Amino acid sequence: MSARFTDFCRSCDSSILERATTATKIKDFEQHECLPILRSYATILDNEGLQVLWHHVVQDRAKLQAQFKSGQPFPPDVSLKDKVLRILDYL
Repeated sequence: MSARFTDFCRSCDSSILERATTATKIKDFEQHECLPILRSYATILDNEGLQVLWHHVVQDRAKLQAQFKSGQPFPPDVSLKDKVLRILDYL
């Protein structure tokens, strides 16, 4: 987290942060099918850094897009990976 955000969090009433954390938790996320996808990219982030991670995310999304015709819906497993990659790209 940035220094400004960390300072902001320290200045907040702890109940605000607890409510925000509770409101944003996904029930049973520990079993969500996106976790294996996220873990593989977390490893890249840990080992190689943010720039390399972003490069992998962009390349992997391009590969997915190239595999399927424009306008054709992705199969469910590919759709999930595409969603995870889009979220990582936004971050």
